[in-house]
Amino acid sequence: MERVRVDEKRTTTVYDLKSVIKSSLFPDDQEQDIVALSLRPELLTTKDDVGFCPEGFTDMPDDAKLSDIRPPLENGSVVNMLTSSSRTVEGVKLPDFLKAGRTTMTVEEMVAKQTRIERQESSSVASVSFDMHAANSFQAYVSSLGFHNKRGGILYGEVKENKVLVHAIYEPEQQGSAEELQMERSTPQEERADAIATAWGWKKVGMVFSISAKSDRDYMFSATEVMSMSAIQEELGELAVTGVVSQEQPDEEDDDGSPPEVHFEAFQVSKQCVELHGKGWFSVGDSANEFKCRNPDDKKDKTPVIVGRTDVDHVDVDYFLVAVAIDSHSSGFSSTFPVENRLTGQSSADLKAQISGKPLAQGLKDFHAVLYVTDQAGMSSGEAGSFAASILLGEIQSGHDMIVRSMAGVV
Repeated sequence: MERVRVDEKRTTTVYDLKSVIKSSLFPDDQEQDIVALSLRPELLTTKDDVGFCPEGFTDMPDDAKLSDIRPPLENGSVVNMLTSSSRTVEGVKLPDFLKAGRTTMTVEEMVAKQTRIERQESSSVASVSFDMHAANSFQAYVSSLGFHNKRGGILYGEVKENKVLVHAIYEPEQQGSAEELQMERSTPQEERADAIATAWGWKKVGMVFSISAKSDRDYMFSATEVMSMSAIQEELGELAVTGVVSQEQPDEEDDDGSPPEVHFEAFQVSKQCVELHGKGWFSVGDSANEFKCRNPDDKKDKTPVIVGRTDVDHVDVDYFLVAVAIDSHSSGFSSTFPVENRLTGQSSADLKAQISGKPLAQGLKDFHAVLYVTDQAGMSSGEAGSFAASILLGEIQSGHDMIVRSMAGVV
């Protein structure tokens, strides 16, 4: 097997491909003739009493464009060639089992030595639905910052009948730039957030992040982002999802002065991606949107994965992305209290506005308001959970009642 390269498959014909093969593989054989090309391997063995008979192989006629061949030709496709000349391919690498003197190898042994990259056709969840107010709050904040830097959050909610319901978005302390996002995890504040969520029957169900409009990219996701998505699925399980907020940049020719469109989408990465990332196969490749692949158990293998039919050492991250159907709902909880760890901040005045004119338990039925109170009061995660449970029951203890009203400056 030998490789040839064509510049543009949308305009290149099969006749052009034959010319490339002849000039690349038979430069010194003027008499050589390529009798037929076909994607069907039977071309190489079809014979009658006289000799080879390629007449029945018409899937690659000379005038067909490569882009019109079915199945479509892509990088790594194998094309079978019937030629009038014999040819010996130099430098064939013997498999290890032949070097060891063996002449047979089981299918299981062959598969065990290969890591074939395959697309996952459907997500592990049926869909994801975001509380409308929670999603709008996150989207509005990153929009107010002009999508200058990346912003992220942890999703809390439920999974019902294989559908993910996101009720709140917790935004931990973080540092973001056009290309990087670092969220502080496993902090006392996140432990309180976990306790509040558990008291309300929720759990972590994924993450969300925004893509900076200042990022100079011509791709959707970077390798770093896909590794983060893989890590959150490894942490939370195969039903975890990732929400992505991006701003469409209009072409200069089509820019009519209207505000750019904002997209809120959801994805998972494939199970294979989670497995390989967890085992340490991936690093950022030469391009920001590809993985450099190394088998941690065989670091000498320079082409440890198979993409299509080609042994390679890198994979475009798009191979691992799976889109998730997205919807919206109302969780029945408030999302009006300012969100933690933003530049806009939180204050006692915000708490006063949150609880004024309504029963205290009703006013505090807001994830971010409860997190603010438990933070300010220095509650442990256990105390935060008990406080959140009492709000849901509408039975706030008198001591907690006094603490909240004192914080808000309400008599």
